[in-house]
Parts: sequence; structure tokens; C-alpha cells
Amino acid sequence: MTTLHPAPEHHQGFARLPRRSGAVVEGLPRPFTEALIDHPPNSVAWWRGRWVVSATAWGGRDLAAAVPGGAWETVAAPPGWARRPMTGDSGDALSCLLHDPSEDGGEQIALGPDGWSTLRGGVELGTVADWNGADLAVHDPVHRHASALGPNGALLSVADGRLRGGTGAGRWSVPLPPGCTVSLISCSPGRAHALVVVRNRSDFQTHVFRTADGTSAGPHSLREVLQPVAAWIDEHRAVLVRERWPRLEPVVWNWATGECEPVWEAGALGTVRSLAASPDGDVAYAASTPWVPRNLFPLDAPAPGADPERAQVRTEVVDNAGQPVPCVVHDPPTAPRATCLVFPGGPHEPVWSEYAPLVDVLSAAGWRVVKVNVRSSGLREARFRPRSAFRYGVDDVADACAAARALAAGPVVSLGMSYGGSIASACAGTLPEAVGAVVLAGFVSPCDVADSRYGPVREFAAFAFGERLGDRPRRLGTPHFIAHGEKDDRIPVASLEHYRHHDGADLLRLPGEGHGIHTDSAARAVYPAMLHWMEGVIS
Repeated sequence: MTTLHPAPEHHQGFARLPRRSGAVVEGLPRPFTEALIDHPPNSVAWWRGRWVVSATAWGGRDLAAAVPGGAWETVAAPPGWARRPMTGDSGDALSCLLHDPSEDGGEQIALGPDGWSTLRGGVELGTVADWNGADLAVHDPVHRHASALGPNGALLSVADGRLRGGTGAGRWSVPLPPGCTVSLISCSPGRAHALVVVRNRSDFQTHVFRTADGTSAGPHSLREVLQPVAAWIDEHRAVLVRERWPRLEPVVWNWATGECEPVWEAGALGTVRSLAASPDGDVAYAASTPWVPRNLFPLDAPAPGADPERAQVRTEVVDNAGQPVPCVVHDPPTAPRATCLVFPGGPHEPVWSEYAPLVDVLSAAGWRVVKVNVRSSGLREARFRPRSAFRYGVDDVADACAAARALAAGPVVSLGMSYGGSIASACAGTLPEAVGAVVLAGFVSPCDVADSRYGPVREFAAFAFGERLGDRPRRLGTPHFIAHGEKDDRIPVASLEHYRHHDGADLLRLPGEGHGIHTDSAARAVYPAMLHWMEGVIS
């Protein structure tokens, strides 16, 4: 067991985002009034001498800029969600992804002298990797390799197993190890150097190349498990985010000397999702803890602080026949009345030590909340990797049940998002202590995704479930609360009607919602009803 020690109070260099209010949060518990910087990487940028973020403070996802005096002001954009702000090399141009919250993608737009204009349509969230004010670099959609822009807009990308760059007679290429993925390419302020993260399962190596000819810029490489974000302080130093479960922590790497220094003191706790740098080398990051919502902090700040009045948090690594199952446990202020097991979506979407309003609500109501990283969750550190080949929906359910047997107190309700919904449902049908399952934007049986209209989900389902896609829906042994968007292309809502008609599940259909519980209108419809249902099944 590792106790998570509260870090010192966070630096007051930036104002916290304003609380959400009015109709946006009407009917929701108080923790839902907390505003957060958006979850995806690259939700922070430096624009016209100010930090700009995408945030939830005003409903939806809006751009906001920090202003002197400790306040925020919104940056007007066309209707829709404005996400992942980025600026051109001059720092004066601004671009972002604009999309309908029910869709997986939208338009990459840019703000110019005459207002906003479209740079490219049909862009999925997270695929635009770089923008210099004129040219866009987009991730490889098939092999999921990163890309970036070198000098004069030359594309740095991966093709045929080689890192490629340059233009015309100056084209160059560097061979990559077989089977590797390039998860990040980030260019230095003058675009003379490119930091390249090469991944092979849990083995990560970071190198720096000269963008002019592809030669190695120095003798040092970094062997750390890294997130795909970077912010350059100067031509030799970059701030990176490394995995040290339960933290995603910032480090400063000097590629010229090989030094890698942590930003936070030992024992501090936090999860960094986004980084950005100003032209002068000032760096800001978006971070949270289990107690502090995701806000903006300067690089010289300690990790965000704790709130002693909120849940007590610890980590546990449960052993399931040799497979480690890392869990973040939130205990209520008094003895727990019941336990809620939480499983993220994905798969390959781990749980970290960060803020979630729903966890805050449950803890305050006397629930022990156990957030579980089953073996399919995608933790990349070697100590947590699957010990052998595993079966989706079988071995990860065994991990979930092992965590419950070790950590649950009282009656158990399992809760899962997306793929995690299938784990929650199977876990509820296996554990004697289970009294119900909550499935949010998820599926129950493999056959529920057989008719998915989203290509990557069909590919995953065929790989993960194979012939099980043809099985009949399984019968539910416990009560189920299911909430699902009617515009979800990944998991058709019609596939879940079976469980209402044949098993008596409570199915809440959400008009206009896509995959997830993302909009405030969906949250207002789902969470009060879900919390009431959970109280009913444990009593």
C-alpha cells in the first residue's frame, strides 16, 4: 500500500477557473460546479502574450484566456465545442478543433484578421499534431504515428518504417526498429531539432534529431514512459510528462547533457494532461489531483494541493495470480456504507490520481470508491504490463473481481464507461456482494458492438472478441442502470434495448448525445437519477 501524501498548497500564479453556475449545473451536486481545463492533451496554448485554455467553466468546451488581475475571459468562437487550442510560430495566430459534442470530429478552424475560417474539415479529435500558422501536420490514422512540421513547413512523419523529413533534394530518412510506434514528434522553438518518442510496448526511447538532415543531435537518449505532450524551455531543454503511476508528472529533460529532473518534490501527487510554452520559455501545465480540479499552474509551482475535508485517498496494488492490479481508493470521511468499483473506457485508458466530480459526490455520500486498472487498461510501465496474453472480457473481469475481494466494504455496485461497462456488468454478475451495475455509454455483451458504425470499434471488437461477437446477449443477474446517447455511432443504443425488455434493466436514452456523458444536459439527466438508483439498490 502507498499512501498519497498531500502536496503543498498550489502556487497562486494563475487564477482558478470560475465555478460553473446557473442552468448549466441546475440539479447537479455541488462538485459538478467545479470547472476543469479540458481532458485531451494540448488543451493549453500561449497566444498574444496570454495563456489560453479549453475549459468547461461556461458549459460545453470554450476557449478562455488568462488576463491580468487573476481573471479569465472567453475567446469568442463559432457555435460548438472549441478544443485543443494551438498557436502558430508567431504566437499571434490561433487555431482549434470545432465540433458538435455528439460527433467524434469536426473542423480545424483558425482566427485571422477577418474572423474564423476553416482550415480543414473531417478532422477527428486529437489527430492534428502541429500547426505553424500556415500548414497542418496530422497523425497517421492507420498506424497512429505522430507527425510534426520542420523548417519551412516540411513534414516530419513516419512511412514504411522510417522517420522522414526535409523537402526536395534535402529529403532524408532514418530507419526505425521493427514494430515500433512513434508516439510524439515535437520541434524546438526554432524547429532546428525534433524530439522523437519511439515506443515498443512498454519500452520507450526518446531521441533528438536535427531537422535539416535527420542526424542525431547528441549522444543521449531518454528511457522513460512518456505521454505524447512536450513544451520546450529553450533549444536544449523540454518539459515532458512521464508515467509514474499513480502520477503523470512533469520532468525537464536536457537532451544535450542527458539530465532529467523531476519538477515536483518526492511524494507530491498530481496528474498533468497538457503543457505549453511561451516564446520566452515560460511553461504552464494543466494538472489536477483527487482533490483539486484540473487548473493551470506555472512550471515553478509545487504539485496542486490537497483538500483535507474531501476523501482520503490511497493506492493499492492487488495481486491476481501474479498479475498486478493497481487501484486508486477514495475513502469517505466515515466508515463506508457501500463500495463503488469504477472502470474506465477504452480499453487502454488507465485511471490516475486526478479529480472527478462524481467520485467526490459518492465519497461524500459514504461510498468507498475503488478505481481499478485491469490488465487491459493500458498502463505502460513494465511493472504493470500484462504478464501474458489475455482475453478481453475474461481476464480483465477476473482482475476486477480480485480488486473487489481485496478492497470492497459492504454491498458493491460496479460502474463502467464504454468498454468498462462490460467489465462492470460481468463483475456484478460474478461477485456475491454485488447488488447492481451502472453502464454509461457502454455495452454489456460482445454482440452489442457487432453492428457498430465506427470503424475502429469494429476492428477492436473483431480482434478482442472474435467468434463471441455472434453470441447471444447474456442474461443479467443483478439490477442494471444503463444510460446511453441516441447518437452514439460506436455502440448503437438499439443493442441495449434487449436488456430493458428481457432483464428489466433501467435504460435512460439521451437524445442528441454521442458516445459518453459529455454534455451538461446529459449530466443533468443521468447523474441525479443514477445516484438515486444506487441508493435504492444498496438499501
